[in-house]
Amino acid sequence: MIDSTPPAGAADAFAVELHRTVDLLRSLSPARLAGLAEPVRTAAQEFADAAADAAGDVRRSLPVLPPRAVPDQLAVTGQDLLELAGSAGSAPVDAVLRQGVERLRALRRAT
Repeated sequence: MIDSTPPAGAADAFAVELHRTVDLLRSLSPARLAGLAEPVRTAAQEFADAAADAAGDVRRSLPVLPPRAVPDQLAVTGQDLLELAGSAGSAPVDAVLRQGVERLRALRRAT
């Protein structure tokens, strides 16, 4: 039976959705993943930008990787944002994480 209990906080919810989305993307055929590469790249860039903003760093463009690598790019940028949230614990970062949850769910629905 699948546990549908929502995670307690924004960071927990984001971590769950990130894991689910990355696992699903990694299981897709190369052709299907190629069709989703651009939306996944966009989400990864949004997460990288949010992490840079929250840390007070300069935003940097992510490299355009082959479709087979975009799930990993999403995983890394999402994890970076989660780590920052753990250290910052601010309301703006929580808001970004909540938006990220919706973004990840939309990516999963697109598959």
